[in-house]
Amino acid sequence: MYHRSFKLRYSIIVFLLILIAPTLSCISVHSSSEEGVKVISSLGSRKVIIINPSPFNVTKMAIVNLTFMPREAYNNTICVYDEEGNPVPFQILNANYFPETHYYKSCNIGILVTLPKWGYRKYVITFSSEPITITPMSTDLRVVILNTTTGLVVENSYYRAEFRNDVPYGIYRLYIKGFSQSIVMENWLLMGFSIMLSNGSIISPMDFKYVNLTIASLGNVSTTVSIIGHSDILEYTCTYIFRASSPWIDMTLTLRPLKEGVIKNVFAPLARVPIDVFDEYVLSYNVSGPLEFSEIYPSKSYRPAPVWFMLISRKEGFGALFSYRFNEINMTELNEAIFNNINFSAMSESEKILLNSTFTNMSLLLNAERLLGEGILSVNDVIQMLKSLENNTQRYVTYLTKVPYTFSTLNVSFAKRLSIIAMPTCYNLGLHLNETLYDRPISVTCSLLVLGHIPSLQNSTYYAGWLSYIEHYIPLIKASLPIVASMIVPSKVQVDEFFKVNSTLRFLEDLHSVNITFEYPNELKLLEGNKTYHFTDVKSGEALNLTWYFVGLFEGNHTLSMTICSEKGNLTLTSIIAVLLPPVIPTRTHSLTVKCFDAEGKPMPNHVVLVYDKREGKLVAWNVTDVNGTAIFENLSEGHYEIKVSDGRILNSTSIYLYKDMEVQMRVYKYSITVNVFLENGLPMKNTAVYIYDVNGSLVFLGYTNENGTLTKRGLLPGNYTIEVKMGDLSVDSKDVNIVKQSTVDFVIKIYQVNVQALSPEGRPLPGALITIRSAKGEVVATYVADSFGFASFTLPKGAYTIIAEKVGYRGEKRVEISNNMTIYVVCHAPERTWILMVIAPLLLILSFILRYKRLQAMYSVENKYRQLLRRLEELYRKGLVEEKFYIKLKSEYEEKLRELEGGRP
Repeated sequence: MYHRSFKLRYSIIVFLLILIAPTLSCISVHSSSEEGVKVISSLGSRKVIIINPSPFNVTKMAIVNLTFMPREAYNNTICVYDEEGNPVPFQILNANYFPETHYYKSCNIGILVTLPKWGYRKYVITFSSEPITITPMSTDLRVVILNTTTGLVVENSYYRAEFRNDVPYGIYRLYIKGFSQSIVMENWLLMGFSIMLSNGSIISPMDFKYVNLTIASLGNVSTTVSIIGHSDILEYTCTYIFRASSPWIDMTLTLRPLKEGVIKNVFAPLARVPIDVFDEYVLSYNVSGPLEFSEIYPSKSYRPAPVWFMLISRKEGFGALFSYRFNEINMTELNEAIFNNINFSAMSESEKILLNSTFTNMSLLLNAERLLGEGILSVNDVIQMLKSLENNTQRYVTYLTKVPYTFSTLNVSFAKRLSIIAMPTCYNLGLHLNETLYDRPISVTCSLLVLGHIPSLQNSTYYAGWLSYIEHYIPLIKASLPIVASMIVPSKVQVDEFFKVNSTLRFLEDLHSVNITFEYPNELKLLEGNKTYHFTDVKSGEALNLTWYFVGLFEGNHTLSMTICSEKGNLTLTSIIAVLLPPVIPTRTHSLTVKCFDAEGKPMPNHVVLVYDKREGKLVAWNVTDVNGTAIFENLSEGHYEIKVSDGRILNSTSIYLYKDMEVQMRVYKYSITVNVFLENGLPMKNTAVYIYDVNGSLVFLGYTNENGTLTKRGLLPGNYTIEVKMGDLSVDSKDVNIVKQSTVDFVIKIYQVNVQALSPEGRPLPGALITIRSAKGEVVATYVADSFGFASFTLPKGAYTIIAEKVGYRGEKRVEISNNMTIYVVCHAPERTWILMVIAPLLLILSFILRYKRLQAMYSVENKYRQLLRRLEELYRKGLVEEKFYIKLKSEYEEKLRELEGGRP
């Protein structure tokens, strides 16, 4: 083990002075000069709409990319306002300048926004073409350099993190606001590691001689602190990102081995928490328990590793959630997986349509920024989807926590297990990384959520964990585009081969000035087309088509980018083209044999093996395993491949470099469970329905016991399941099981013979009576028809039931507790409403006759009135007292009214 000595290069103050300029956040519309203060009358601006595509109220940093025209935006003149004109905290994250000037060419700014669920707000970003005074705007994020003993403090409304200049392990104290005890050990790096070398020695952050602690970026919205350590064997970098108004700390640990073949085991990231702080844990696949260890077995491990785990202090009422990722989380895939995991069989058609619409809208929203840029969606389309989702918030949130098991675990090609190891004063919690990663740089991101309040129910804690996780990773949408555009670039060409790039632009607003800049590396040569274009007075609805011709001079992956800049917003498109050398030797091909085994080492037939090109991510070949669990691929080109095993779900994956004929063994941890169902006397219950549900309540399997009362289900992934035994539609018994090995579950069912006789009030049998049995929940268990003696015989398991007997004019019911063989007599009576109807029916008939008579009398009276009017009209017409045109009109009206009365007469 390395000698524990430290040389801390503590350069915080220098970085503070260098980086303080980008933190200025609010603009004053004055420019100072020696003569006094002059007003700047013409500020440039960009408008942006920031959208929250989630069912949560959020306060987050939205990153907006800005591109400027020459001499448009001077350094440190940017400010952000909301639609009411109030200044908004922001921070310039990085910036590029036009050569030899102080004018921005482009920059990314982080805006601190507060948005309601499914909500959006409009913001105006202003800037000036000449120097102006900036007034800083504060947030709850504070960075304080104390004296040389204490070092650095970063805090906001949720936590306080302390670094010391004489402790090179990073955060040595972390307090949740409102609680006095630190949740981390003082002598350990919060994102630490433990590495066993091939000679048996172990190295950790405590063994590094050279450590740098620096503030990589400083701001009022986001601050990043970095720690870099060097040794002869390993270099590590640990970064902490703190944000205003956020309970999350994003941490990334990167390990770079400097020698090959010396590393045997890696546990990273490895956190240490005091043993007296937390008392419970919850894993992302709904496994939980107390943090209790015996002296004989002071450790626990969980395979596969969860994507997050939560530590809880019930006595103090706080917690901490650690979430891990080795690459970017695809929220669109997660959304689709949750939808595909829903059990639609018991739903009405209207509910199915609503759910389908809800999840489809969510998938579109998660890709809205790209779809807006391509012109497929408009901002109004997005707003309408938000309104639709707002009306279905509860429905969406209900299913949001039903995450499929495969998304609850880390891929075993990255992490094999999560280990919790108890020591006298602390718990060590770390991922055991896959050995295939050891000889190349390893990067893992851990996001830590500090929770100041933990729900009292364990189940609620699990769901709160998933909702917090999903809320953190759902991205905000930025819509600031008066322009939509596309760029078509071939994916690969050979050296010295000509290729074409096409771009189509469409303008959504009138624009005074539009600049288009096309950038490409020196490895490509532009043959036709301009590097820059400038257009003036562009009208809304206009379209442009641009074409460039290139030739590839040197091999490699080359990036092409097109930046469109206007006074109302900007858009940047990028694409990568692979320029390849022509083959100079025949392509070498090899065979690949993949053998799949389950957890017991038994072959796994009828599983799909997928082979992907590692570089391009394209499916190269697929095959189905035979009875020996083997799939063979012939004539694969030499190169990097990713192999995946699937049964409809990706069960395992690994990466290889194919340079010869190879055999790869893939182990899939799938187990079998045997269910035995017996009667109380030991006889087997055959043809009994057995239902298996996963942790989300979705039906995984339905089968029936054989003549021995046994059913075996193979191929279950590790996790929690519910086994339910039913007789018809009646649930007889259920048990929860945690499958981590081959398992057997026994059910002993108590069944009794029940005879029911339906009787009349006089005690006579009611042959043909309908006998209905309802469970205690009111569900219909079965129905029978009584024989000629009014009897029906059947068997029922132990429990409470309601027996109902019905025959025309009679009905009776009895509530019984079945606990042995028994005969039940149900006396049926004529319902009270029958007597009531016998009295009321004649009265209603008499009343209807009276009403009919009254109605006829009234109709005849009106009819006689119109007949008298018609006779009077004829008489006046014959005497010449009525003009013909009035006569014809009135006669027509009277006759029409008479026809209506005659037609409506009963």
